[in-house]
Amino acid sequence: MAVSFRFRLALSVAVLAFGVGLVVLFGASSQWERAHRREKEAHLRSAARQLVAQLPELLRVPPETRHRRAGELGALMGLRVTLVAADGTVVADSRVPYAHLPLLENHGQRPEVRRALELGEGSAHRRSATTGVFTWYLALRTEEQGQAWVVRVAEEEGAPSFPWLWLLPLAAASAGVGWLAQRLLASWQREIYQHLAPWCELPASAETPAVAYEADRRFRKLKEEATRELEACRQALSRVVEGVVLLDREQVVRFANPAALELLGKLPEGEPLWEHCQNPQLLALVGEGLAGAESRHGEVTHQGRTLAVTLTSLQHPVLALGLLVRDISPQARFEAARRAFVADLAHELRTPVTVLGGVLEELKDRGVAPELADMLGRQVKRLSRFAADLEELVRIETGRLQLELAPVELLALAREVAADFAPHAQARGVSLAVGGEPVTITTDRLRLAQVVSNLVDNAIRYNRPGGSATVRVAPHQEGAQLVVEDTGLGIPESEIPLVFQRFYRVRRGEAEATGSGLGLAIVKHLVARLGGRVHLASKLGEGTRVTVELPAKASSELPAPSRP
Repeated sequence: MAVSFRFRLALSVAVLAFGVGLVVLFGASSQWERAHRREKEAHLRSAARQLVAQLPELLRVPPETRHRRAGELGALMGLRVTLVAADGTVVADSRVPYAHLPLLENHGQRPEVRRALELGEGSAHRRSATTGVFTWYLALRTEEQGQAWVVRVAEEEGAPSFPWLWLLPLAAASAGVGWLAQRLLASWQREIYQHLAPWCELPASAETPAVAYEADRRFRKLKEEATRELEACRQALSRVVEGVVLLDREQVVRFANPAALELLGKLPEGEPLWEHCQNPQLLALVGEGLAGAESRHGEVTHQGRTLAVTLTSLQHPVLALGLLVRDISPQARFEAARRAFVADLAHELRTPVTVLGGVLEELKDRGVAPELADMLGRQVKRLSRFAADLEELVRIETGRLQLELAPVELLALAREVAADFAPHAQARGVSLAVGGEPVTITTDRLRLAQVVSNLVDNAIRYNRPGGSATVRVAPHQEGAQLVVEDTGLGIPESEIPLVFQRFYRVRRGEAEATGSGLGLAIVKHLVARLGGRVHLASKLGEGTRVTVELPAKASSELPAPSRP
């Protein structure tokens, strides 16, 4: 009949426990015997010294009396007392009748006597040749009457043996340990079975080896599947045209596809990124990504190329950061050319606009075609504003916009801007209101006023008679929040993502597209320059709400040129 694994394990544990117990018991017994020997020798040594002190008196009396006195002293001490001459002859022994003394063997070769004659003291624990009982012996050598004598004392004791009485409790304890091991194994096996049962084909009575075999088989299968899936992912990422780099928390490269190697150079897996790529812009982005930013975007210049880098934090036990790298050098060159063109256009518009303004003033002074002069004046003013907006946008995008930081009370600033636009709102039939809480932040007053002005202008311009425009100010986190809301024409949902692009003008069925299409683009770039964010929500026919969030303090450092 097959023996169960649990029984075999319990038996093995019990045998092991019994063996360990034997070792411990042997060790303890040995320690006890050494301590007992030291104690016994000390007791016998003290008694022997007392006898040595009485030896002169014993030697002065006749032999029979000496033998009788030795017996009395032995009885008094509870010890066997033996007096041995230098040649090994026993002259007195408290346990042997006087008549039998001549029959005793010569004691000169007894271990304790021999060592006492040689060294002055000797001890032994052995079976007595005279009595046949295990006995402790201690002998001392002394000089008396011109010759050497050995005084020996002895105490009978049971044979030195292992404490067998402990074997039965030890065996019982070992059996208990084996039983406990079997119970624990059964409990663990039930827990393991409960976890493995849903995805392993195991009977309820399965033994531990069967459970282990099935779990191992299943884990191997899962490992093979995971390996295949990982290899498939690597193959898929290798075919991606953008560069893909995966890093752990120590910035060690765990994967880099061929496109990444083409853009960034040699990136051996298992080695730190900074050992092979010393680009400070890229390493700074990676540091920010590892510091906790969930997603970051940036541009770096590397080996003559302009690269767009997107970093994403990864929730993975090993991988910490993913980098997506794209070569945007053509777009960067085009953007540089576009900025140069816009800057040139803004500059070139200044001269003709100035000339036209002078001609119009001359026409007005002469009273020539006043209606035509007024119409041309409006268009020249519009063209002049367009040129100014272009120049402003160029300064912002190229990072040349300097900020003059100072404490600004945002609610008061909003009221000043609203007061400037009050005549315009009244002319359009739009009610304009400002409310909220006073909030002071450190920022550029002129640029912030420009943001508020553009938003209020739009709220009035793209409204309907009888509509309203509201400006609200409130604290937000550690900074401030500005909300400009109107009940005007609204923006089609499909066009909301486009409204912050330069030159984009919403086409509404109810109103002619007016303005240059630069107002919201300037707002977006100015808010970003001030360290804030802008969000627009709108519904066609119901109105628009623009929310601007600003930090407690803007940064005066010049940023890198921005992208459109």
